Amino acid sequence: MSGWAIAVGAVATVHLDSRPVHEAALFAHLVFLVVGFGGVIVVDVHGLLWVLGRRTAGELVAMSTATHGLIAAGVAGLLVSGAVLHPDLASSAARLKLTLVLIIVLNGVNARRFATELRAIPHQVGGDAIPWEYLPRAFTIAALSQAAWWGALVIGFLTSASGQ
Repeated sequence: MSGWAIAVGAVATVHLDSRPVHEAALFAHLVFLVVGFGGVIVVDVHGLLWVLGRRTAGELVAMSTATHGLIAAGVAGLLVSGAVLHPDLASSAARLKLTLVLIIVLNGVNARRFATELRAIPHQVGGDAIPWEYLPRAFTIAALSQAAWWGALVIGFLTSASGQ
């Protein structure tokens, strides 16, 4: 969360108006989007496969542990490159996108804690054997994650396409 606050503070105070810097930041932003959101999609697909009984709790925990660093690096890179892109904080679209990014960060912290809690489940458990109390939280984390990532992506695309 502190990284998010620093990025928003940088947007409000640092102004880099160079076209090459803007283009490099935009390219970096796209790369970090692929890294971060790509990792999230991999984890969410494995989570769905776990619920369907095609993956075990142990496999899901191993996958989320393996992708955690990529997702964190992607989000950190998005925060830095996004600050360099200098969104217009007076724009409601930019404020909504920043809110969605904050949701992504906080939900990511919650997802990481949840993955740690899943270690308490026997590694071979999946599908119908998943304890009921884990399912609502798993679905909430995944749905919130997907909604926030896709929402931020669409806003970024629309504002970039319109030249804002």
